[in-house]
Amino acid sequence: MRVDGAGEGVIAAPLEVLAKAHPNQSLGSYPFYGPNGSLHLVVRGRDEAEVETTVGELLEALRDIGAKSLRRIDPADAA
Repeated sequence: MRVDGAGEGVIAAPLEVLAKAHPNQSLGSYPFYGPNGSLHLVVRGRDEAEVETTVGELLEALRDIGAKSLRRIDPADAA
């Protein structure tokens, strides 16, 4: 997922909470250094349903902290 307008410092706490709640998954944050504070967030796991649940929780958490632009990127499109 691509997030614009919220840097890593802003999303660190919600990302940590989700990582602890879903220990069988890997959550990562990859910043783009530029004027918009953009970053990619990645959720990886073996159970597709659990990944989808985590992505939904992540979207909700990001909206709650005021992230301005959230765009989901399908893994097939990112390759």
